[in-house]
Amino acid sequence: AGQAPIDSSSLLSALVEAMGNLARGNELQWTINADPHLAILVDADDFNNMMGNLLENAQKWGRTAVRVSARKSSKGIEFDVEDDGPGVPEEMIDRVILRGERADTSVSGSGLGLAIVNDLVELYRGTLKLSRSALGGLKASLFIPH
Repeated sequence: AGQAPIDSSSLLSALVEAMGNLARGNELQWTINADPHLAILVDADDFNNMMGNLLENAQKWGRTAVRVSARKSSKGIEFDVEDDGPGVPEEMIDRVILRGERADTSVSGSGLGLAIVNDLVELYRGTLKLSRSALGGLKASLFIPH
């Protein structure tokens, strides 16, 4: 409450650039398709936590590509993070956002990332939806209303 809007486009670009410098990040083709200057009333740390977790998942699971998009609608802003990894089995899609649930325990992780994103999204009355990406892997769609 009482916070100034942040420019989510520039924060998103900085996060993607940082991901590209991490382990495996430089092996992936990162594509950003975001409207410029997407002002959003979200705490910058919360935004970085939400998008950072989604980008980290894509970086961890993507085989060759990660696609990030952000667009404004009349109701809010939607952010999509897609990868070309194995995706999440249909029967697990609703469970992986629960704290400690993991679709694949062969790769390191705590199972907290998507739960943290979901908790933060709910603070802003938004939604987190997981589905199959056109790239073949997971598509995480985060929506924050105006």
